[in-house]
Amino acid sequence: MSPHKVKWFWMVYSLMKRITKPGVESIRNLTNFPNVGIPPRMYDMIVKRTNEAIEMLDNEKGYKDLK
Repeated sequence: MSPHKVKWFWMVYSLMKRITKPGVESIRNLTNFPNVGIPPRMYDMIVKRTNEAIEMLDNEKGYKDLK
């Protein structure tokens, strides 16, 4: 790795280490999960995509029958 990339890597790494980790252990299921500290807009997008994935698995892959 080139020297300037190493410098940037360590700068970003040190900033990331300071970020509080989200409480992902509080997520108990995919249909009703809490926001674990991400921006509201991103959380809404994740909920929407998760619901779409669950619906697809239920309707197209037969997972509905397993509930």
